[in-house]
Amino acid sequence: MIESFKHKGAEPLATGRKNSGRLPDRIKQNARFVRGQLSTPSASAAAPKTKLPVFIHSSPRTSSTWFWLKFRGLPSTLCYYEPFSYTIGSLTAERVTTVGGAEWDSRHPPADPYFREYASLLRQPSGVEHFEPAMTMEWFIPQGGLRGALRPSEREYLSLLIQRAADAGKAAVLGDCWSLGRLWPIKQNFGGFNIFLYRNLCQQWLSYLSFWRLGDVTFYLTIVDTIVRDDDPFFRYLVARGLKRAHELSSGANPMPSMQSWPRRYPNVARDNDKLRALELLPEPDTFALFMGLHIYLYLHAQLCADLAIDVSRMARDERYRSDIEQAIEQNTGLAISLADVADVGPPTGLQFDAASVDWDEIREHARTAVQMLSPFGDSELLTARATAFIDAALDEMRRHEVRQTAHKEERDDAS
Repeated sequence: MIESFKHKGAEPLATGRKNSGRLPDRIKQNARFVRGQLSTPSASAAAPKTKLPVFIHSSPRTSSTWFWLKFRGLPSTLCYYEPFSYTIGSLTAERVTTVGGAEWDSRHPPADPYFREYASLLRQPSGVEHFEPAMTMEWFIPQGGLRGALRPSEREYLSLLIQRAADAGKAAVLGDCWSLGRLWPIKQNFGGFNIFLYRNLCQQWLSYLSFWRLGDVTFYLTIVDTIVRDDDPFFRYLVARGLKRAHELSSGANPMPSMQSWPRRYPNVARDNDKLRALELLPEPDTFALFMGLHIYLYLHAQLCADLAIDVSRMARDERYRSDIEQAIEQNTGLAISLADVADVGPPTGLQFDAASVDWDEIREHARTAVQMLSPFGDSELLTARATAFIDAALDEMRRHEVRQTAHKEERDDAS
């Protein structure tokens, strides 16, 4: 029933500090996103004459492939698909001509093979120059944390991709769902125009869950694989909360199941396998809480760093907002794209999730902790407003999903 997880109101998240007086210009500009406005140059601003690199930073299942393809269709760009993806390490001359969304149930729009732009950069027997397998997951967090530094091979690798595009007289566009933790040092090293692309967190979670139901574990397991590490204090906090919950369940009347570990497609971070396994086996509502904490933290930081933040879910529902996004991209990059076919894609019909068991107070606590840890980089009140908006939007979408679940069940019952 929809009342089973009734919202307790838009409770303000406790902030670590107040900011009295005038806000810095950067904070005032960022605040326009919270008020529902888009921060863009004036209409008279001239488009850049230089071929800036464009970086698209996102998380999996956020329409990032669809968005990246908009740039790939331009004659003035050279577009690299997921430069930090584990797939790069296994590319061969044959694979760059075949690997694409049609190889699996990607739900991506039709497109030419995704990695064809890497063909001239291949090394023997496989892979791309300067790419290292650790780039996908192990190096997701920079040296020194979110505001730390890229590794030397990361700088060399991205420099190579950007230079090859420049040599061809084109703008490099690098779209990646593995770069979100590295947004700050990428921007510091390469400048360019950095776009943060995101989606309603409930919609994103349900997409993860739908693949999990089909036996594709990759997206679901990136949640625990990203947080079980020692190089970020917020992730250590999330792990401790998750392990506390796992201990509570293991000591209860219905202990957690014991299973062999699921294989990964990417080389994983060296870690305590007992901790990892305990988190892998958490019930889905508890994993959802970790998912929310992870993404609120990364998304808040990305909004502080990016030149443009784009809400795909809102774009699909607000034509004026979509038009403003198109204008902002063209004014800042000189690249004109149309996003008119953006779609508000929901989960597969009948996808079940125990929404009643979600602990929204736990999620709000995760958000408060994220705000506290990020407050050295941005205004606490602004961060709190954004975190609250992420949670409220996800909760509203969860309610809509439960309504759809109920309607689908009634239709099945009537048909039987």
